[in-house]
Amino acid sequence: MKQLSTRMLLIVFLIALAGYLLVREGENPRLKALKMLYPQAQERFLNATKLLSNVRKEHVDPTLDPFKTGWIGPEFSPVVTTMGSLISKRASINPEFVYVIIDLLLSNNIKEGDSVLIAASASFPALNIMTVIAAETLKLDVHLMSSIGSSTFGATDPQWLWPDIENLIYTHGVIHTRTEFLTYGGSEDIGIFLDSEGRKLCEDSAIRNGYRLITAESYDEMLQKKKEYFDRIKPAVLINIGGNHTNTGGGAHLLHSGLIQKLPPNCEFEHFGLIGYALENDCGVINLLNVTELATKWRLNVDPDLSCYNFNNF
Repeated sequence: MKQLSTRMLLIVFLIALAGYLLVREGENPRLKALKMLYPQAQERFLNATKLLSNVRKEHVDPTLDPFKTGWIGPEFSPVVTTMGSLISKRASINPEFVYVIIDLLLSNNIKEGDSVLIAASASFPALNIMTVIAAETLKLDVHLMSSIGSSTFGATDPQWLWPDIENLIYTHGVIHTRTEFLTYGGSEDIGIFLDSEGRKLCEDSAIRNGYRLITAESYDEMLQKKKEYFDRIKPAVLINIGGNHTNTGGGAHLLHSGLIQKLPPNCEFEHFGLIGYALENDCGVINLLNVTELATKWRLNVDPDLSCYNFNNF
């Protein structure tokens, strides 16, 4: 009799717990939205990865990109502007990062129809595409600015620079947003430190994919053009991906990853480029730069095993 009572109490407890969790989930629209939207967004990113893997499979270095995803480029090429971390690039291609990006957007209280400006470099092409997909899945008004120069192991293959990758995925209907504001990248965001070959590779990539390169004579002039573009869009959220000079103002090392609501102590807005301008204008900021920090915070594998996805069997 005592055993039966214990079993009944356990059943009653489990029923009560299930009811509590259902009510709790019902009261948490963010969790509900994540569960509903994350699988859709991740499936789109996997389709983008399979597409890129298929067209780049003969040009992928398996020592750098063991699962042949196509997202990781060579260490050195004429478009490399800075040194990057291979482990960060591998961490950034984890499809579970889609969850992180959606969670960060929902944490900004974003709602359908809000404008979002994605300011991306070519250093993390997978994160660029994931972010576009996440924002589109949330039915936001998505605007994209990007640069072609990349840190090592990013979109550095001269035949597959960032405009080539973006346009491939766009023309196959996986994403519905194209870059509206394209720059060289590099120091001052005007291609300083790119030699003549690197600049020509950037220009050729832009031309063959139907983009127009925005140029300027200095950092200040380029930042002013970006501020004017920002003012036209009036975004609710700015998402920075990578360390583009005019986007971060050269202060990327002082900014934490994830949501940024204020600058570090004793720092001025004007020292943080477009991010500083966004914060000064009460625009939410999401910073996707220190990828291993983000992965650790969300308990994602920094060097994930992606063999289950069969990227090269598309």
